[in-house]
Amino acid sequence: MSGETAKPSAAPARIHSVFPMPAARAGIAGIVLEFCDAVDRDAALRRRFTCTAWLSMANREAERHYLRGSVPQQLARLLVRHAKGMDWMARWTMRQLRREVRAGDVAVLYPGPSVADVTALRARGVTIVHDPVNAAYPLGWNMLERAYGAAGMPMRTTPDAAAIAVERGKVAPDDAVLACSPHVADSYAALGVPRARIVPTSYGFNPHTFQPVRTASSRLTFLFCGSGSVRKGLPILLRAWAQAGIDGRLLVVGRIEPEVAEQHAALMRQATVEFRAYTSDLVGVYGEADAFVLTSFEEGSPLVSYLALAAGLPSVMSPASAGWVVRDGIEGFVVEPDDVDAIARSLRALADDPVLRGRMASAAARRSADYTWDRVAQQRLAVLGPLLPA
Repeated sequence: MSGETAKPSAAPARIHSVFPMPAARAGIAGIVLEFCDAVDRDAALRRRFTCTAWLSMANREAERHYLRGSVPQQLARLLVRHAKGMDWMARWTMRQLRREVRAGDVAVLYPGPSVADVTALRARGVTIVHDPVNAAYPLGWNMLERAYGAAGMPMRTTPDAAAIAVERGKVAPDDAVLACSPHVADSYAALGVPRARIVPTSYGFNPHTFQPVRTASSRLTFLFCGSGSVRKGLPILLRAWAQAGIDGRLLVVGRIEPEVAEQHAALMRQATVEFRAYTSDLVGVYGEADAFVLTSFEEGSPLVSYLALAAGLPSVMSPASAGWVVRDGIEGFVVEPDDVDAIARSLRALADDPVLRGRMASAAARRSADYTWDRVAQQRLAVLGPLLPA
């Protein structure tokens, strides 16, 4: 109608994804980049949100137009050689962030910011959203104690009161938490965050970069992909594998922690267990596998589990590894991480029954459609919306 002035559209909400550490495609930095990439690909989301990633160092692969706070490459290469260089870069990144934020912004915080950093952001009127990746203390410590006890090994680290105090100091009742698993949700409720502000969510995988193709093999292969640690249950898995007596191969891909190699050398010498160093060629690794196994004692929501879905692999998981993603009896089996008999039975069931294996593989492939980063970004922003400033 003539004479009327069009009402201006609301400015997009400003979201800062903050991980003041070096960038990488894998791990936590990969989560930050994949989420922001997904928002950047979606025109509808871009109209409602601007997403900025804050990383202390970016390699060429990680360069993005939305990346902020990175130390210049030449300086960063020098700093990483020094013991306190990483700490200096993290502080520099957080200083840059504090200069740019304004009241009404949202900061999605990953591990790294200090209590002082979080307090300063709140003082600027920033809404704090935690994406903690792993369970908070003391639950995380309790699960580690259980893992070492099951492995028959002394726990070389003990609950650190200072670390627990730091974690508690970062959290306030008005914050929100993106809980990637039931364990994470429960642990942050124990810190005093109201359940109404704990948002069940997930991570995901990128179908643009992860498209495994099954490699023909006459040898049944179970894949373990991750750090070969007590926390991730490798000692118990090796026992269960020996007990299952499967005519096949357990392929362990990742760095083996020295204490595991020292204490469980005999189990590691099993002829049917193959160890391979970490590789960035996860497409090839998953293509070799018939099933996936990860019976961790403590996790947030491991990214390798989403890749297993995407590869159409049936799984044997612990509750910590499965989270809200893999369902018992549908995409795989969910068993307690210290129950050697149950793990062995689950491995054996998948090995002995190709029909069961195929049914769970098909269910995993279907399930993966819900966990692309594009879908995850939409879901996260939909559930976060009511928690953001009006």
